[in-house]
Amino acid sequence: MTAVAEKLARLMGLSRQERVFIQVAGYLHDPGKLSTPREILEKAGPLTPEEYSILKKHPYYTFQLLSRIETFQSIVPWASFHHEGLRGDGYPFHLTGEEIPLGSRIIQAADVFTALLEDRPYRKGMSIGEVRSILPEMVKDEQLDGRVIGMLDKNIEEINAAREQSQREILKSFLSMEVDKIEE
Repeated sequence: MTAVAEKLARLMGLSRQERVFIQVAGYLHDPGKLSTPREILEKAGPLTPEEYSILKKHPYYTFQLLSRIETFQSIVPWASFHHEGLRGDGYPFHLTGEEIPLGSRIIQAADVFTALLEDRPYRKGMSIGEVRSILPEMVKDEQLDGRVIGMLDKNIEEINAAREQSQREILKSFLSMEVDKIEE
């Protein structure tokens, strides 16, 4: 997700420093999920209303956690507001329109794009074509920013290649750590 967010930030003309902040926010957008029971996070079927209510609290916990760390103050909104909707029906703060910073909108678009493409416990990942048909509907429903999704759609192959490359690098790094453990 972070590679997608950084690529989007670059394409949208954010400064080098803002792109670094986007990367940090991308890496730290979900520590609040540590407060969500594993059974909910890994549930294979639909969540009950009660389970969904618990899950929806994770951005608030992310906000609370990151707000306590002085060096993270510039990325707190970007990391914490990634489930807000432009018309105020997102969560947990119910922000609307311009109350949601561009960095949050980029993290949100990257998070949705990545989530749709990748396998989840409750469904298989979708094709690029399927994702391309869903994202405009989310813009129309004011769940996602049209400018950000327009940039993503215009550069979807390049952005997806960055996502895939990042996954390969993470896997390669993980596997090399595991090999190092075996050799010890």
